[in-house]
Amino acid sequence: MERWLEAERDQLALWVPVMAGLGVALWFVLPAERGWAGVMLGAGGVAAVALAAARGGRLARAVGIAGVMIALGLGWIWWRAERVAAPVLARPVVATFTARVERVEPLPARGLVRLTLAVSGAEGLPPRVRVNVAERDAPADLAGARIVRLRARLMPPPDPAIPGAYDAARAAWFSGIGAMGRSLGPVTRIAGEPGGERVRARLSAHIADTLPGSRGGIAAALAIGREAMTLRLVAAGAMVVLIGWPESLAGASFQLSFAAITALVALHEHPAVRAWSVPAETWGRRVTQGAAMLLLTGLVVEAALLPIAAYHFHKAGLYGALANIVAIPWTTFVVMPLEAAALLLDVVGLGAPLWWLVGQALALLLALAHMVAAWPGAVAAVPVIPDGAFALVVGGGLWLALWRTRIRRAGLVPVVIGLSWALMTPAPDVIVTGDGRHVAVRTAAGLALLRDRTGDYVSDVMAGAGGVDGAPLMLSEQPDARCSRDLCLVDVAGRRVLATRSAYRVPWAALVSACRQADIVVSERTLPRGCLPRWLRLDRRALRETGGVAVTLANGSTRTVRQPGDRHPWRMAGR
Repeated sequence: MERWLEAERDQLALWVPVMAGLGVALWFVLPAERGWAGVMLGAGGVAAVALAAARGGRLARAVGIAGVMIALGLGWIWWRAERVAAPVLARPVVATFTARVERVEPLPARGLVRLTLAVSGAEGLPPRVRVNVAERDAPADLAGARIVRLRARLMPPPDPAIPGAYDAARAAWFSGIGAMGRSLGPVTRIAGEPGGERVRARLSAHIADTLPGSRGGIAAALAIGREAMTLRLVAAGAMVVLIGWPESLAGASFQLSFAAITALVALHEHPAVRAWSVPAETWGRRVTQGAAMLLLTGLVVEAALLPIAAYHFHKAGLYGALANIVAIPWTTFVVMPLEAAALLLDVVGLGAPLWWLVGQALALLLALAHMVAAWPGAVAAVPVIPDGAFALVVGGGLWLALWRTRIRRAGLVPVVIGLSWALMTPAPDVIVTGDGRHVAVRTAAGLALLRDRTGDYVSDVMAGAGGVDGAPLMLSEQPDARCSRDLCLVDVAGRRVLATRSAYRVPWAALVSACRQADIVVSERTLPRGCLPRWLRLDRRALRETGGVAVTLANGSTRTVRQPGDRHPWRMAGR
């Protein structure tokens, strides 16, 4: 063991942020203070024993430092969660208020602008809110600090609609955001602070004004340069992020960014790849070599990102590596030079022709993306992946990427186990949102929604959790379902599911009789005590405790958004 650690001595430092991240992850996974304190004490105790027993060997020191970093990581995120605590809106309201603009996030693909606002002089509202504004209602030049007045419908940051969905309440808690919503009408600009505008915000706004829609968003993102990386720089960057924003570890952005750059750098630091990528002597061989490296790089990065995308978004792209053979050179040698030249010519007011060329180049890039996305099998829909399976894949991937000797190959074992576990996990048969209004049921024809009118967001969330590519069906149109305006009854995998689909009162005797014939009953209202299904009753009272629910009938398992004894602060704020 000591001989192996000596051979890997240059790689040991790379595991420092991994151990700190493990401590942060354990805080998110464990439900309450007893578990958090237990991990800190256990890790600290192991570290103390290992460091006390160390006599010049690397193993004891490595174990000791790992224990210290796990304890520090957990303690740090615990402290930060308490430190960022801010008032949370108690119930939905419609309010008119004045606020200072702290952040502007253009969402051109959705036709929205997202504002983070510091509210002033509005009784009953939390000090910081996030509001989506339609582009047509947003005043010009919102970049930087601005004082605005608006009318908006605000609500407390919501829990995930269903298990595995995006946790807006958690993200809002660490951002100090106590309410979220959408503006009702135009936003009025009251005052401005031109000196407060940041260079990036001004640059992004300038490009977005020049190139509308998705092309402007892509161009603005490309205008920010990346420096060359080594694994030590990646580890240092991860450590900086974990110190400043440890909660980001749980988000898709952190995971995707660091997975991509770690895979990329680890690949190009590998001695075999370095030897093979030495420039060839002839032009033809150099072109072939470059194309092969692009393909290899794309495949490795796609392999690193695929489980993360599947875990968070329930979708996985399969042809990205092939598209990147064209997209990367096109972006590097066409789009970026054109954009740089356009920005320089804008100084003297002559950038318009080049901005037109940038727009056309980005249009071709988007056309490539849409074409690849339209290929059969380009996107695979994946149901909710178990946390344990995801942890095995991540751990195995890090083992593969960070070591240099043959022992790295052992990382394939947890990767294969995690992927097999994920693939063998059956998709849920019944999915219920936390408010009980929306239910998805797996019928013979596919996943079907209880209500005929369902918004795009709910439809997408249900489809993702159910592992369905495309829009779900309507339950009322399925031959194996019996639906009226108020109730639906359907048999699923040998179980009978009854759900209310309107707010109108159902006669007591009829409802009680239907409940007795059902195994599962779902309703957005509080059901009468006489409604006694054979297995599971999910009405307003029950869902208030569980949040959204996903039921897999093959093994009788039930997943819920809210877990018993969960004392994370964003869950406690909603109770």
